[in-house]
Amino acid sequence: MNDLCSLIEQHAPTRLVRVASTKGGEYAGPCPWCQGKDRFRVWPADYPRPRYWCRQCGQNGDPIQFLRTWVGLSYHQALETLGEKPASPDPPHQSMVHHTPPMEAWQDAGRVYTLYGEKYLASKQGEKGRKYLEKRGFHPETWQEARFGYSPGKKFDGRVWGLQVYELEIPEGILIPTYQGNILWSLEVRLLAPPKGTDPRKNVLGSRQYLWGADSIDKERITFLYESTFDAASGRQEIPGYSHVATAGASGCRQARHIAALAKAKGLVVAYDNDEPGDKGSVFWMNTFPGSTRWAPWAKDTNDMLRGGFGLSQWADLGLAKAVPVMDKWEDMERERRREVIIKRLQLERSLMAEASRQGWPRLLDIKGGQAAYVDFITYANMMTLEHVFYCLTKEGEVRNGEGSPLLSG
Repeated sequence: MNDLCSLIEQHAPTRLVRVASTKGGEYAGPCPWCQGKDRFRVWPADYPRPRYWCRQCGQNGDPIQFLRTWVGLSYHQALETLGEKPASPDPPHQSMVHHTPPMEAWQDAGRVYTLYGEKYLASKQGEKGRKYLEKRGFHPETWQEARFGYSPGKKFDGRVWGLQVYELEIPEGILIPTYQGNILWSLEVRLLAPPKGTDPRKNVLGSRQYLWGADSIDKERITFLYESTFDAASGRQEIPGYSHVATAGASGCRQARHIAALAKAKGLVVAYDNDEPGDKGSVFWMNTFPGSTRWAPWAKDTNDMLRGGFGLSQWADLGLAKAVPVMDKWEDMERERRREVIIKRLQLERSLMAEASRQGWPRLLDIKGGQAAYVDFITYANMMTLEHVFYCLTKEGEVRNGEGSPLLSG
């Protein structure tokens, strides 16, 4: 079971400190939901399951409930994130939650720090960061386009960032912003030398999850989907002409906003890590977008391929050779489905026109809302259910919209 305090701090804008030894240890901090300063309590060692509770707004639950309520995962996705096996596969579109961007104060402070990090990386003091990125296989043009920077390690007053904490600490490492247009969704710090067995990726408190590289998605280009920003940046550098997008992990970015953005792509190649979590995470996107293709890297991930000298362009060519026929077949199926819908629609319109002509109602004057305008029968039928239309029409030609406003025949 994941440590509940770490799980909450990873996803929510709060920091927890130990305040008592109750039930194996009691931790307190600002509530992610109501922003109450000290009413949020967490018991990570509680039996039979770790739990949290806000004494002000009443939010409470265990790790699964937190991932469902705050992160927006479904029950099965939460189980997989925690390393627990669900009893059955999770259906697509289970988690259609809209998350809003960070507050404006956080974005303003984040933009300033992003610019500072870019300048720092380009300066003499940023040599350590540049050498690290070169070791990862990146060219200067790549990290400049991606707006990578360097965080030397800073402490701020969290209230300046709009947070309910007095101290905000941003660790030392490569600073990676995630933008959607001018909206700054997150700041990630990639630690240069993380402790063994720990995740090198640390999100700055207040960050919200979003697709890195989302602005490159369009209907004319195939999108490669990766777990991490370094993997997506590797693809962007070595495989031009395509969109390269990262989802902040194998189970990240599954909310409605993210799905809608990826739906704009011409097609999807899921290039998650070549391991069990990557394979499991790929299933969600292949179920959500049936025309997508799973194409695993030839190493653990695409950045490992870049560093190891594997041919990323050759890998992509073979993946596209597999993916494009699948996408073409799916497009043909979608085209046929749309054709059938249009045919049924035309058949319905013809039947409506025939009935309108038989009853002598070729045109209607719609004055609902005080604005008079002639509309044909089909336009009116589109506005209302078929049953309601025939219920409202009378042999004298007078129509009422169900609320008393007259619609007079032309």
